[in-house]
Amino acid sequence: MSEINSEKIYDQYMDKIYRFVFMRVGSKETAQDLTSETFTRSFEYFRRNPAKAIDNVQAFLFRTASNLLTDFYRQKSRQNISFDSGMSNFSTQTIAARDEHLEISVAKSEQTQKVMAALQNIDSKLADIVMWRYVEDMSVKEISEITGRPEGTVRVMLHRGLKELRRTIL
Repeated sequence: MSEINSEKIYDQYMDKIYRFVFMRVGSKETAQDLTSETFTRSFEYFRRNPAKAIDNVQAFLFRTASNLLTDFYRQKSRQNISFDSGMSNFSTQTIAARDEHLEISVAKSEQTQKVMAALQNIDSKLADIVMWRYVEDMSVKEISEITGRPEGTVRVMLHRGLKELRRTIL
């Protein structure tokens, strides 16, 4: 894979991968580290296996990020991760930049934090699928490619994830 292609891939997918990782870890620094590691490992794989075609680069990157998150949580328990500090900063800044009225911003910020905290309390595989579908706006087919599961299974997992999310929020 040439350097130009690597740059294009990085430019095209960096924000999506970062957002996905950040929503799982809630820490800006950790999300930056894991996002960087995702691209480092992926580009190293591309370099080592030039003859091996990757049909869906996005799926490959999200799968790599997901595997890194699994490793991260194996090494560190969820109770030790500070979710609120980075989260309030990200949500407030992002929403305030998009909305003109402070009241709307605050309400959305609180809702976003509530949903993101609830995502931390459901099964990580289900949370990933919910985030890919509703945050990244991916199709069931794309999620199927990332997870390596049949589309029907992804639909069921999406339904279960939403059900758990509703139960956790209410």
